[in-house]
Amino acid sequence: MSFWSEIFFNRRQRLETIVLCAICTVLLVIVVLPKQHGNLSAQRLNFENYNAEIEEITKIDSWTPAELQPFNPNFISDYRAYVLKLPSEAMDRLNRFREEGQWINSAEQFQNVTQISDELLSQLQPLFVFPKWTQQPIRASEFSSVSKKDLNQATSEQLERVYGIGPTRAKQIINYRDVTLGGFAAMIELSGINGLSEEVIAEMGKWFEVKTPRQIDTFNAQTVNVDELVTIPFIDYELAYKIVEQRSLHGGLLNKDILSRIKNFPLNKIDVILLYLDFPNQ
Repeated sequence: MSFWSEIFFNRRQRLETIVLCAICTVLLVIVVLPKQHGNLSAQRLNFENYNAEIEEITKIDSWTPAELQPFNPNFISDYRAYVLKLPSEAMDRLNRFREEGQWINSAEQFQNVTQISDELLSQLQPLFVFPKWTQQPIRASEFSSVSKKDLNQATSEQLERVYGIGPTRAKQIINYRDVTLGGFAAMIELSGINGLSEEVIAEMGKWFEVKTPRQIDTFNAQTVNVDELVTIPFIDYELAYKIVEQRSLHGGLLNKDILSRIKNFPLNKIDVILLYLDFPNQ
Protein backbone atom coordinates (compact mmCIF):
# COMPACT_ATOMS: atom_id res chain seq x y z
CA MET A 1 0.00 0.00 0.00
CA SER A 2 1.46 3.39 -1.05
CA PHE A 3 1.78 6.46 1.13
CA TRP A 4 -0.81 8.44 -0.89
CA SER A 5 -3.47 5.73 -0.64
CA GLU A 6 -3.24 5.85 3.15
CA ILE A 7 -3.90 9.64 3.14
CA PHE A 8 -6.57 10.00 0.36
CA PHE A 9 -8.58 6.79 0.88
CA ASN A 10 -8.69 3.98 -1.56
CA ARG A 11 -10.14 4.13 -5.03
CA ARG A 12 -13.65 3.03 -4.02
CA GLN A 13 -13.83 5.51 -1.15
CA ARG A 14 -12.72 8.35 -3.41
CA LEU A 15 -15.45 7.43 -5.91
CA GLU A 16 -18.11 7.35 -3.21
CA THR A 17 -16.95 10.73 -1.91
CA ILE A 18 -17.16 12.24 -5.39
CA VAL A 19 -20.69 10.87 -5.90
CA LEU A 20 -21.79 12.22 -2.50
CA CYS A 21 -20.44 15.69 -3.30
CA ALA A 22 -22.20 15.61 -6.66
CA ILE A 23 -25.53 14.72 -5.03
CA CYS A 24 -25.12 17.55 -2.46
CA THR A 25 -24.33 20.02 -5.22
CA VAL A 26 -27.45 19.00 -7.18
CA LEU A 27 -29.62 19.33 -4.07
CA LEU A 28 -28.14 22.74 -3.35
CA VAL A 29 -28.93 23.96 -6.86
CA ILE A 30 -32.46 22.48 -6.92
CA VAL A 31 -33.68 23.17 -3.37
CA VAL A 32 -31.68 25.83 -1.49
CA LEU A 33 -30.74 28.41 -4.13
CA PRO A 34 -34.29 29.00 -5.47
CA LYS A 35 -35.51 29.66 -1.93
CA GLN A 36 -32.73 32.13 -1.28
CA HIS A 37 -33.43 33.79 -4.60
CA GLY A 38 -37.12 33.95 -3.70
CA ASN A 39 -36.31 35.48 -0.32
CA LEU A 40 -34.06 38.05 -1.92
CA SER A 41 -36.75 38.88 -4.47
CA ALA A 42 -39.36 39.23 -1.72
CA GLN A 43 -37.04 41.42 0.32
CA ARG A 44 -36.30 43.54 -2.73
CA LEU A 45 -40.05 43.86 -3.43
CA ASN A 46 -40.77 44.82 0.19
CA PHE A 47 -37.96 47.37 0.12
CA GLU A 48 -39.38 48.87 -3.06
CA ASN A 49 -42.86 48.99 -1.46
CA TYR A 50 -41.47 50.71 1.62
CA ASN A 51 -39.70 53.26 -0.57
CA ALA A 52 -42.92 53.89 -2.46
CA GLU A 53 -44.86 54.41 0.81
CA ILE A 54 -42.21 56.77 2.17
CA GLU A 55 -42.24 58.80 -1.04
CA GLU A 56 -46.03 58.98 -0.90
CA ILE A 57 -46.01 60.13 2.73
CA THR A 58 -43.24 62.70 2.29
CA LYS A 59 -44.43 63.93 -1.08
CA ILE A 60 -45.48 67.59 -0.91
CA ASP A 61 -48.57 68.01 -3.01
CA SER A 62 -49.59 71.36 -4.33
CA TRP A 63 -52.25 72.94 -2.12
CA THR A 64 -55.78 72.95 -3.40
CA PRO A 65 -58.78 74.64 -1.79
CA ALA A 66 -60.82 71.41 -1.93
CA GLU A 67 -58.60 69.93 0.77
CA LEU A 68 -59.80 72.48 3.34
CA GLN A 69 -63.04 73.02 5.17
CA PRO A 70 -65.01 76.27 4.73
CA PHE A 71 -64.24 78.89 7.38
CA ASN A 72 -65.11 82.37 8.56
CA PRO A 73 -62.23 84.66 7.45
CA ASN A 74 -62.76 86.76 10.58
CA PHE A 75 -61.32 83.89 12.63
CA ILE A 76 -58.04 82.53 11.26
CA SER A 77 -55.60 80.79 13.58
CA ASP A 78 -51.84 80.83 12.99
CA TYR A 79 -51.99 77.19 11.92
CA ARG A 80 -54.78 77.81 9.40
CA ALA A 81 -52.86 80.79 8.06
CA TYR A 82 -49.86 78.49 7.52
CA VAL A 83 -52.00 75.91 5.71
CA LEU A 84 -53.59 78.63 3.60
CA LYS A 85 -50.13 79.98 2.74
CA LEU A 86 -51.26 83.35 4.03
CA PRO A 87 -48.23 85.67 4.47
CA SER A 88 -47.45 86.74 8.03
CA GLU A 89 -47.75 90.40 7.00
CA ALA A 90 -51.31 89.72 5.81
CA MET A 91 -52.18 88.06 9.14
CA ASP A 92 -50.77 91.05 11.04
CA ARG A 93 -52.98 93.42 9.05
CA LEU A 94 -56.02 91.21 9.64
CA ASN A 95 -55.36 91.00 13.40
CA ARG A 96 -54.97 94.78 13.67
CA PHE A 97 -58.22 95.24 11.77
CA ARG A 98 -60.05 92.82 14.11
CA GLU A 99 -58.54 94.38 17.24
CA GLU A 100 -60.27 97.61 16.26
CA GLY A 101 -63.62 95.82 16.56
CA GLN A 102 -64.17 95.70 12.81
CA TRP A 103 -65.39 92.74 10.76
CA ILE A 104 -64.64 91.30 7.33
CA ASN A 105 -67.89 91.27 5.35
CA SER A 106 -66.73 90.15 1.90
CA ALA A 107 -63.89 88.58 -0.06
CA GLU A 108 -63.07 91.98 -1.55
CA GLN A 109 -62.78 93.54 1.90
CA PHE A 110 -60.57 90.62 3.00
CA GLN A 111 -58.18 91.41 0.14
CA ASN A 112 -58.24 95.14 0.90
CA VAL A 113 -57.37 94.53 4.53
CA THR A 114 -54.75 91.78 4.06
CA GLN A 115 -53.42 93.04 0.68
CA ILE A 116 -53.04 89.49 -0.64
CA SER A 117 -52.62 88.79 -4.35
CA ASP A 118 -55.49 88.14 -6.76
CA GLU A 119 -54.17 84.60 -7.29
CA LEU A 120 -54.26 83.75 -3.58
CA LEU A 121 -57.68 85.36 -3.20
CA SER A 122 -59.06 83.19 -6.02
CA GLN A 123 -57.90 80.11 -4.10
CA LEU A 124 -59.32 81.24 -0.77
CA GLN A 125 -62.61 82.80 -1.86
CA PRO A 126 -64.48 79.48 -2.45
CA LEU A 127 -63.81 78.61 1.21
CA PHE A 128 -65.13 81.84 2.73
CA VAL A 129 -68.29 81.58 4.84
CA PHE A 130 -69.71 84.81 6.29
CA PRO A 131 -72.41 84.81 9.02
CA LYS A 132 -75.50 86.77 8.04
CA TRP A 133 -74.90 89.52 10.56
CA THR A 134 -71.51 90.36 9.01
CA GLN A 135 -73.27 91.35 5.82
CA GLN A 136 -74.64 94.43 7.56
CA PRO A 137 -72.53 97.24 9.00
CA ILE A 138 -72.44 97.33 12.80
CA ARG A 139 -73.01 100.65 14.48
CA ALA A 140 -70.45 101.44 17.15
CA SER A 141 -73.21 102.44 19.58
CA GLU A 142 -74.97 99.11 19.03
CA PHE A 143 -72.16 96.90 20.27
CA SER A 144 -69.33 98.71 21.97
CA SER A 145 -67.23 98.28 25.09
CA VAL A 146 -68.81 101.45 26.48
CA SER A 147 -72.34 100.07 26.21
CA LYS A 148 -72.04 96.42 27.17
CA LYS A 149 -74.84 93.95 26.60
CA ASP A 150 -76.44 91.94 29.40
CA LEU A 151 -74.98 88.44 29.24
CA ASN A 152 -78.24 87.00 30.55
CA GLN A 153 -80.10 88.53 27.61
CA ALA A 154 -77.47 87.87 24.92
CA THR A 155 -78.59 86.11 21.76
CA SER A 156 -76.59 83.55 19.81
CA GLU A 157 -75.97 86.14 17.09
CA GLN A 158 -74.52 88.61 19.59
CA LEU A 159 -72.30 86.00 21.22
CA GLU A 160 -70.89 84.98 17.84
CA ARG A 161 -69.51 88.48 17.41
CA VAL A 162 -66.93 87.74 20.10
CA TYR A 163 -63.61 86.52 18.78
CA GLY A 164 -63.35 82.77 19.39
CA ILE A 165 -67.08 82.03 19.61
CA GLY A 166 -68.90 80.27 16.80
CA PRO A 167 -72.47 78.96 16.51
CA THR A 168 -71.74 75.76 18.47
CA ARG A 169 -70.01 77.56 21.33
CA ALA A 170 -72.73 80.24 21.46
CA LYS A 171 -75.37 77.52 21.76
CA GLN A 172 -73.34 75.88 24.56
CA ILE A 173 -73.15 79.16 26.50
CA ILE A 174 -76.88 79.82 26.17
CA ASN A 175 -77.73 76.25 27.21
CA TYR A 176 -75.45 76.51 30.27
CA ARG A 177 -77.01 79.87 31.15
CA ASP A 178 -80.66 78.97 30.70
CA VAL A 179 -80.81 75.24 31.46
CA THR A 180 -77.94 74.49 33.86
CA LEU A 181 -77.81 77.71 35.89
CA GLY A 182 -81.05 79.51 35.22
CA GLY A 183 -79.08 82.67 34.47
CA PHE A 184 -75.57 83.90 35.29
CA ALA A 185 -74.89 85.40 38.70
CA ALA A 186 -71.48 86.72 37.64
CA MET A 187 -69.18 86.66 34.63
CA ILE A 188 -66.86 84.26 36.46
CA GLU A 189 -69.44 81.49 36.02
CA LEU A 190 -68.39 81.31 32.38
CA SER A 191 -65.35 79.35 33.62
CA GLY A 192 -67.72 76.48 34.39
CA ILE A 193 -68.24 75.86 30.67
CA ASN A 194 -66.02 73.06 29.42
CA GLY A 195 -63.60 74.15 26.71
CA LEU A 196 -64.15 77.89 27.12
CA SER A 197 -60.68 79.37 27.50
CA GLU A 198 -59.67 82.24 29.76
CA GLU A 199 -58.79 84.28 26.66
CA VAL A 200 -62.30 83.95 25.24
CA ILE A 201 -63.85 84.76 28.62
CA ALA A 202 -61.71 87.89 28.83
CA GLU A 203 -62.80 88.84 25.31
CA MET A 204 -66.45 88.37 26.30
CA GLY A 205 -65.87 90.77 29.19
CA LYS A 206 -65.22 93.52 26.65
CA TRP A 207 -68.72 93.17 25.22
CA PHE A 208 -70.89 91.76 28.01
CA GLU A 209 -71.62 92.10 31.70
CA VAL A 210 -74.18 90.52 34.03
CA LYS A 211 -76.74 93.32 34.46
CA THR A 212 -79.54 91.09 35.77
CA PRO A 213 -77.70 88.56 37.96
CA ARG A 214 -79.30 85.37 39.22
CA GLN A 215 -79.85 85.45 42.96
CA ILE A 216 -77.75 82.96 44.92
CA ASP A 217 -78.59 81.69 48.39
CA THR A 218 -75.22 81.69 50.07
CA PHE A 219 -74.03 79.52 52.95
CA ASN A 220 -72.15 80.71 56.00
CA ALA A 221 -68.64 79.34 55.45
CA GLN A 222 -68.12 78.84 59.20
CA THR A 223 -71.23 76.67 59.71
CA VAL A 224 -71.99 75.11 56.30
CA ASN A 225 -72.27 71.29 56.49
CA VAL A 226 -71.41 68.54 54.02
CA ASP A 227 -74.92 68.16 52.60
CA GLU A 228 -75.07 71.89 51.89
CA LEU A 229 -71.60 71.98 50.36
CA VAL A 230 -72.43 69.31 47.78
CA THR A 231 -75.16 71.55 46.36
CA ILE A 232 -72.46 74.00 45.29
CA PRO A 233 -71.14 73.46 41.73
CA PHE A 234 -67.86 71.51 41.47
CA ILE A 235 -68.02 70.19 45.05
CA ASP A 236 -68.62 66.46 45.59
CA TYR A 237 -68.89 64.57 48.90
CA GLU A 238 -65.19 63.77 49.03
CA LEU A 239 -64.24 67.43 48.65
CA ALA A 240 -67.01 68.53 51.03
CA TYR A 241 -65.62 66.30 53.80
CA LYS A 242 -62.13 67.71 53.20
CA ILE A 243 -63.45 71.28 53.48
CA VAL A 244 -65.21 70.58 56.78
CA GLU A 245 -62.11 68.78 58.08
CA GLN A 246 -59.83 71.70 57.20
CA ARG A 247 -62.23 74.14 58.85
CA SER A 248 -62.07 72.08 62.06
CA LEU A 249 -58.25 71.98 61.92
CA HIS A 250 -58.22 75.78 61.66
CA GLY A 251 -60.45 76.36 64.66
CA GLY A 252 -63.66 76.84 62.71
CA LEU A 253 -62.08 79.28 60.28
CA LEU A 254 -62.54 78.92 56.52
CA ASN A 255 -61.39 81.32 53.81
CA LYS A 256 -60.10 81.35 50.25
CA ASP A 257 -56.51 80.68 51.30
CA ILE A 258 -57.48 77.59 53.31
CA LEU A 259 -59.65 76.29 50.49
CA SER A 260 -56.85 76.71 47.94
CA ARG A 261 -54.51 74.54 50.04
CA ILE A 262 -56.89 71.57 50.15
CA LYS A 263 -55.55 68.63 48.15
CA ASN A 264 -57.21 68.22 44.73
CA PHE A 265 -59.28 71.38 45.20
CA PRO A 266 -60.41 72.71 41.75
CA LEU A 267 -58.45 75.95 41.87
CA ASN A 268 -59.68 77.01 38.44
CA LYS A 269 -63.24 76.95 39.82
CA ILE A 270 -62.56 78.53 43.23
CA ASP A 271 -64.04 81.93 42.31
CA VAL A 272 -67.26 80.23 41.20
CA ILE A 273 -67.43 78.26 44.47
CA LEU A 274 -66.86 81.43 46.51
CA LEU A 275 -70.06 82.90 45.04
CA TYR A 276 -71.98 80.40 47.18
CA LEU A 277 -70.15 81.06 50.46
CA ASP A 278 -70.48 83.94 52.87
CA PHE A 279 -67.53 84.86 55.10
CA PRO A 280 -68.85 86.94 58.02
CA ASN A 281 -66.41 89.01 60.07
CA GLN A 282 -63.63 88.54 57.50
